[in-house]
Amino acid sequence: MVNVNLQDIAWSNTEYCVMYKISEFTVYCIVIPDRLPPSFNDLINKSLEWQKNQRRFFQFFISQHCKAIPTSLLAKRSVRIDLFKTGSDDAPNLDARSKVLLDSMKQLALITDDNAKYLDWARVWQKKSRPTATVISISENMSAELLTACHVLPEHA
Repeated sequence: MVNVNLQDIAWSNTEYCVMYKISEFTVYCIVIPDRLPPSFNDLINKSLEWQKNQRRFFQFFISQHCKAIPTSLLAKRSVRIDLFKTGSDDAPNLDARSKVLLDSMKQLALITDDNAKYLDWARVWQKKSRPTATVISISENMSAELLTACHVLPEHA
């Protein structure tokens, strides 16, 4: 298990996409510093243009920093999202936060679709932390259950 202490990260020197090998499994971790995907309340209370800008930001960030992740090509992938934030959300809000990220990954062909046929979903996990960050773990050959059990996060300490 690899843990991360976000206080020790110098964001300007961070690798935003890291690949890990655990036995025969490959896991890609995407670190998005100082940013959280929008909550359900944000999605219903903000303008459509604001929502589109959120999607554009995450899609642009992932496309610029995560070119090493191969496209999915109809493969089923496991995804786990960890949110490092000061407060806490209830389960529906956590799931709503995932939608912008999953849509961005779909547009970039990192996942084929966000339905059960192509996505083994480990849900969204939250941890209290300053600074805030979003960490996405993706694996093609590791189940979401095992991805959660291994709890692989980038180590930058």
